[in-house]
Amino acid sequence: MPFLILVVAAAISWTLNPALWGDFFQTLINLDERGHVNPTSLALFRDIADGIGVPALGEGLFLAFAAIGVATTVRTILRNRRKGLSQEDFLFYCFTAAALILPRFKDYSYMLLILPSLRAFLHPTVGPAARMAVFAAVCITAFPYQPLLAAAVIFSIYTWRILPSSGTLEPANN
Repeated sequence: MPFLILVVAAAISWTLNPALWGDFFQTLINLDERGHVNPTSLALFRDIADGIGVPALGEGLFLAFAAIGVATTVRTILRNRRKGLSQEDFLFYCFTAAALILPRFKDYSYMLLILPSLRAFLHPTVGPAARMAVFAAVCITAFPYQPLLAAAVIFSIYTWRILPSSGTLEPANN
């Protein structure tokens, strides 16, 4: 329901002032902060595209990635809402999804992932291998896109471990 409210609010905003949305997207296209300052998937795909010599490919890769991320998030939430999905898990999952697909997510914005990281690390259905992945992704800074990697690890754990277990808190076997 909160996602639906967000979509309706965005649609109303766009209807009232489409030029504002056009300006917003034009500004996003012109922004090109990358690496430690803006460790997002858009910046990563732009770096990859520049590295292989096809700069125009970056935005296309990002749009495909974002579409897959949104589809995965919506599908996972719809599949798990009948199991008694807690508000905290819903909110933490949405924070993590946003960190993966927003085109601009400054380095300080990753503070939103502190609580989802802690939940992923301490959840009883998460096994030791996944706990080590969370620990390594969150605590070891090895390259500029490390926060994006941390978001991807946490998102994966929520998608395949925490949300499917909503309602049953049995320890993991691995």
